[in-house]
Amino acid sequence: TTSEDGSIAQQPGSSEAVVVPNVVGKFQAIAELELSRVGLRTINIEKRYDDSVRINRIIEQIPAPGTTVSSNREVTLVISRGRDMSGN
Repeated sequence: TTSEDGSIAQQPGSSEAVVVPNVVGKFQAIAELELSRVGLRTINIEKRYDDSVRINRIIEQIPAPGTTVSSNREVTLVISRGRDMSGN
C-alpha cells in the first residue's frame, strides 16, 4: 500500500526485506525511531559502562548495520551508562 507521501506502508503481518540502519553513537530515542521507520522493533536493551561513549548513546547493535533482515525483526541495542565511577 502506498501512502499519500509516496512511501510504502507496511501491511500487518507482511515480511519484506529491510536494511538495518546504523544507529551506533546515537541517542536511544533517536535510534529506536530510526529502526521503527524501516519496520524493525527494539526489544532487547542492554546497558553497560563505557569510558569512550557518552551516557545514553548506542555502543552496539545486533544485527549489525547494513545487514538485510525481514521487517518486524527484533533488534538488540547496547546503551552506554557512561564511565564507571565506582572504581570497578
